[in-house]
Amino acid sequence: PRISRRSSIRRSVRLRSSFRPQPTKSSRISRPVSAFSPAEPRELSRVYLEHALAGRGVEAAQTLIEAVVDERIDLLELFEGVIAPAARQVGELWHQARITVADEHFVTQLNQKLIAVASTLRPVTQSDAERIVLACPPDELHDTGLRMLAQLLTSHGYDVSMLGASTPVASL
Repeated sequence: PRISRRSSIRRSVRLRSSFRPQPTKSSRISRPVSAFSPAEPRELSRVYLEHALAGRGVEAAQTLIEAVVDERIDLLELFEGVIAPAARQVGELWHQARITVADEHFVTQLNQKLIAVASTLRPVTQSDAERIVLACPPDELHDTGLRMLAQLLTSHGYDVSMLGASTPVASL
């Protein structure tokens, strides 16, 4: 039987709104996002993912952008300590069928937007470094990690050409 798009969206919204992360000791502590210290990327990741999986993209983004702007975390901490763990958890939740493909795509797109935006919030060091070309091999559709690497290299003054996912070797 064919499922209508509307039915699929309703199911996705219902799953997203019913998803509740497993409670942890730190999740019982209620405090505003602005009270995080640089040593708490795990808590930022939890709050970010909770907002994102509930469909609150703006709140999820604000959680991380404020931490970068306020210099509570740098790009490396944002990427390694917040976005990468959130992406891994989303993959696990999808694999366990606790979230839908739509949920996974929503968070992935949000991650990619944040990677692009966060890197513009700090001045870029100028360098005479040669160009670095980054590309995923053919048949590799996941390029979030490569995007983070590109932004980190750019923030250190490198001239980066990002070719993205599934790049044919002959094109290089």
